[in-house]
Amino acid sequence: KSFNEMKKELLVTEQMRKEIVANVSHELRTPLTSIIGFIKGILDGVINKDEEEKYLSIAYEEANRLKDLTKDIVDIAKLESGSTKLTKTNFNLNELAKDVYVEMEELVKEKNLKLIFEEKDKNINVNADKSKIRQVLINVINNAVKFTDKGYIKYSIAKENEKVKIIVKDTGIGIQKDKISYLFNKFYTANDYGSATTGAGLGLNIVKNIINMHEGTVNIESTVGKGTKVIITF
Repeated sequence: KSFNEMKKELLVTEQMRKEIVANVSHELRTPLTSIIGFIKGILDGVINKDEEEKYLSIAYEEANRLKDLTKDIVDIAKLESGSTKLTKTNFNLNELAKDVYVEMEELVKEKNLKLIFEEKDKNINVNADKSKIRQVLINVINNAVKFTDKGYIKYSIAKENEKVKIIVKDTGIGIQKDKISYLFNKFYTANDYGSATTGAGLGLNIVKNIINMHEGTVNIESTVGKGTKVIITF
């Protein structure tokens, strides 16, 4: 009986491995095909001289997307293998949240959205891995920007008993309630519920792993057509 259970687990693991390899291959191939195609077009003279800058800019953006994707894949592999360890320090969450605001403001403005930061409590000091909590904030806000075409992205921080709560709310497209649980799966994107998007669907999986390491929780509330709220407690 134990042997058969082990066999089943190995088959599931192998199937997951094949799916991950297939998804990674697809995600890497798409930007690479664009980059190679545009550069070849310029070298072969197929693309007009006055359009070269435009296509080089697209190739540059795709190269950056490829860089971000490979970083996310490495992060996922490290988190799931257990080789990533937390480096906890005492730091001020308010200051970190303000730094993230400065970093993300320009990206939000590019989509004509408004970024709002709310401090429900002042001087929130935490003992956590600062760089990873920063990554959590950036990933969740990035995700909100992707699925919001008008309105705002609002994030707040507050004390809650012995823990802290971070809420990121958007006025985006929302998601069906029966699909919410899938959002933390690797390579699950908005394409899976009817809306085209960019990205590989790794951001929220990374967020979930990091918050789990901090013995916290991540919950999502959403209404189709009205927006989504991500609630993080640790």
